[in-house]
Amino acid sequence: MGIFFAGRLRNIIIGIMIGLLLGLWAGYNLGKGKPVFSNPLARETIQNRIKKTGDQAMEKSGKILEESGKAMRDAVSGR
Repeated sequence: MGIFFAGRLRNIIIGIMIGLLLGLWAGYNLGKGKPVFSNPLARETIQNRIKKTGDQAMEKSGKILEESGKAMRDAVSGR
C-alpha cells in the first residue's frame, strides 16, 4: 500500500509543478499583452515596437479629432 501511495504522490507533485510553470508562463504573457503561449523570454523587435507606437499615436490622434469635431459641432449649434 505504501509503494502505491508514494508513486501517486510523486505524480501529483510533478503535475502541480508542471501546472505551476505553465500558469506562470501564460500569466506573464497575459500581463504583457502577448499571445498566451508565446515565448516570454523573446525580445520585442524594433519593428514591432515602432508599429505599436504608431498604432497608439493613430488611435490617440483619432480620439482628438473626434473630440475637436464634437466641440466644433457644439459651437456651431450653439450649445
